[in-house]
Amino acid sequence: MPFRVTCLSDSEGESVLFKHRLVKIGEAWYNASQCHRSSVGQSGRFVNVRSSVRLRPVALEKLSVRQVADALFLRYKMDRLFDLLMAFQGGGVFNPYRDRDPALDCFDAPAIRRANLRRYLDIFADAAYVLMGEAAGYAGCRFSGIPFTGEVQLLGPEPLPWATAGDWGQTSLGAPWRERSAQIVWSALDDRQDCVLWNAFPWHPFKDKPLSNRRPRVRELRQATDVLRCFLSLFSQAQVYAIGRVSQGVLQDLGVKAAYIRHPSYGGKRAFVAGVTALPKRRPSRRLSR
Repeated sequence: MPFRVTCLSDSEGESVLFKHRLVKIGEAWYNASQCHRSSVGQSGRFVNVRSSVRLRPVALEKLSVRQVADALFLRYKMDRLFDLLMAFQGGGVFNPYRDRDPALDCFDAPAIRRANLRRYLDIFADAAYVLMGEAAGYAGCRFSGIPFTGEVQLLGPEPLPWATAGDWGQTSLGAPWRERSAQIVWSALDDRQDCVLWNAFPWHPFKDKPLSNRRPRVRELRQATDVLRCFLSLFSQAQVYAIGRVSQGVLQDLGVKAAYIRHPSYGGKRAFVAGVTALPKRRPSRRLSR
């Protein structure tokens, strides 16, 4: 369908046409790059790392060239985040976005978890607060791909308000997993979309058994530094809060000042709920693209 500009002067029309071409060039570049940014998962199948770029349908005449370019760069940073997430390998650590356990996961589990996380980050793209936890838990993010979120909260009979219209995927074999900390977190957040959740160590550290949790080691936390920086750059407009002392220490090492909120586990439910409730609700202003 040809691009048409109406009700604009010649100079304005040329500007809009330039922005339109910029968008098309950017989309073509990103979509072509995904063809050779693939990896072979444990299942032996090629899995796309990247997803096609589609800018939100905003009238280009209302945007500056800088805004269009920023939207494309934002997409680049998102792809960079997923590249970093998938690259990690470590002993005693399960990477939900790369690894698959045939005894626990469905065939396309890593790709499903990546799709879940992308969808989540798009929904919460304009969050005013970043709530930074410690690490992925085996009953939550390890299967769902989303921090502090169990599969049952996406796919169960009573999904979270923001998850009702999504095309979410299940990666576990059997009934969807439910995580206690996730139940506490979302009972406090409810339908708020001004808080985005993340972990200082975004993968799942376990003990001697795959379905167990442990605190990430100092060297492991250091290995997650690039991921954390990339994630925070996507939410540069947001205030950062540390959920627990581990994440507060990691953020401090990065030079990020983050107020402390008690972690909901080990008897911290009441203090966590109070800390989150004290955050003023903010209405997000939608950005062009993620």
